[in-house]
Amino acid sequence: MVIPLSPKKPCPKILYPEPVLVIAPTLEPSAATTGTNPRPDKRIRLLPHLAYVVANVCNLMQHRAMLFKRLEATKTMRVYIAHNMDDSEELRAKLKSVEDEFAVARKVVDEGVKLLGKTEKGKETAKAESRRLTEE
Repeated sequence: MVIPLSPKKPCPKILYPEPVLVIAPTLEPSAATTGTNPRPDKRIRLLPHLAYVVANVCNLMQHRAMLFKRLEATKTMRVYIAHNMDDSEELRAKLKSVEDEFAVARKVVDEGVKLLGKTEKGKETAKAESRRLTEE
């Protein structure tokens, strides 16, 4: 069963490259600026931070779109592989042979590690023996 791709795709373009919200400083208090709102000088200091936040949000949106594309491609590949594995005995045979080769290689590596350990112990013993003989 093949899962169809979603017709909705994220837009990779940034729709508003510049910040839309601009806070203009006012020198006179009005009904909108009195109360809990910050003073005009505090609002002016927020503008650089706002640009930084907007840039980070734009980057996050681009990363999100890229990650969703990768996830969609991964899902499509999994469905394709699962669909084709059911019908292909040749792929199953290759997979089985590769798994067997991997198991054999793992055993050879384990034996090699054991032999290397024995060789290292023998080397240390030989060094200790040679030191003992040179001291006598």
